[in-house]
Amino acid sequence: MRHFRARDSVVIALSVMLLAACAAQPTSPADAGDGSDPEGSIISLEVNPSRAVIQPNDTIVFDVEMVVSEDLESIPDLEWTASRGSISSDGVFIAGRRAGKIDVTVKPRGREKKARAEIHVVEEEPPVASSVEISPETASLNSGETQSLSAAVLDQNGAPMSLTPVWSALGGTITRGGEYTAGAVEGLFPVAATVSPDVADTAWITITSLPPDTQDTQPVGPAGNWSLIMADEFDDAALDPALWHTAQPWSNALINGQQQLYDNCPYPWQTWMTVCAPTPHVVEQGGTLRLIATDDEISTADWTYPFTSGAVNTIDLAWFTAPLAVEIRAKPPAGRGLWTELWLHPDLGTWPDGGEIDILELLGENPYVAHQTVHWGENGSDAGSGEPFNNGTDWTSGFHTYTVEWTASAVTFWIDGVQTHRVAGHSPQGRMHLIMDLAVGGSWPVPPDASTPWPSILEIEYVRVWER
Repeated sequence: MRHFRARDSVVIALSVMLLAACAAQPTSPADAGDGSDPEGSIISLEVNPSRAVIQPNDTIVFDVEMVVSEDLESIPDLEWTASRGSISSDGVFIAGRRAGKIDVTVKPRGREKKARAEIHVVEEEPPVASSVEISPETASLNSGETQSLSAAVLDQNGAPMSLTPVWSALGGTITRGGEYTAGAVEGLFPVAATVSPDVADTAWITITSLPPDTQDTQPVGPAGNWSLIMADEFDDAALDPALWHTAQPWSNALINGQQQLYDNCPYPWQTWMTVCAPTPHVVEQGGTLRLIATDDEISTADWTYPFTSGAVNTIDLAWFTAPLAVEIRAKPPAGRGLWTELWLHPDLGTWPDGGEIDILELLGENPYVAHQTVHWGENGSDAGSGEPFNNGTDWTSGFHTYTVEWTASAVTFWIDGVQTHRVAGHSPQGRMHLIMDLAVGGSWPVPPDASTPWPSILEIEYVRVWER
């Protein structure tokens, strides 16, 4: 038996394979009716590829493999047919413009043996805008300065498209060509390039117009001689990982009915002290730390959260005990459903008996009322004392200094150096860590609605901690 392979030009002149046992197998007359060769000279015939999916006007070059008996005197020419399109005598097929199934057949001339291929012609998908990429993604400007932004629109295959997105911006103005001019208000502002509601990208512009405040060596409010033991002025390029984790230290269950997931950490965490990668919801830039809440829905293995936000904490990085003074200069956001929290929390698993000190809680729907509270445990339940402070100031309109003095016998609160509340006899006695977060929704604030601004940003100018 001889084994030939025809490729491209169908020159059947390759290797010869001798298989004595198959050299002369008899063929019964019944075999001729099923398309086999009655002389037994063509033992098998195969075409490759036997199945293919192509686009209109594409070309395929077929290969043929033929096994013949040794007594075949000459190799017959091959005849090609196609139900549509065109195919040459050497097996080169060109599809037409129409989509659909095409049958291709090859057979030796004068023989019954055949081989078939099945071709499916499909229409090419037109390019569709799939993503937008803004460059640069972040920038810091002084009031009145400009920044040129560019936006690349990519199709579903990642190829660039000649589409121009629509620019929009807060905190300043932007031209059709992407030239952004910073306004006169300090803050972190989004700039968006949009092709459709589902195809857009956002850059973040930090605008600064005033120099940072002069650092104080003593807390504003508490008397005495204090020694600074921790300070972060948030004037670096990124959050200091030696001071802060970027998530809550416990599971991201819906605590207090809150509806946000803090950043994009894996869930569940391998350990509760895992340091998560920086996310767009925790940004240190332009001299402030920004905890950013958005209405971006995010899912974990166990839950879908309608909002995403930012949080930082010092658990296992910095623990604090009395006597202590903590001062935070911050600007909370206004808006329904926004819940600013700056607080000291005890060792995990010890609440409420371990206590809690809320340096500031502010609900965005009531920006004139600042809450400063001490919690403690009574018979395993939460008890507390807090005094809502309202002197007519909108605490969301600018930066204010929130201070607490924690001693073994009392906890005292200040805002901008004015004492607002004092709780004696219920001071936490164990160690505590600092948490700062921007929650969304929950059992205390009203739910967010269409009036809630997104993104909403809790800005923190500095954190300073003293001991005495």
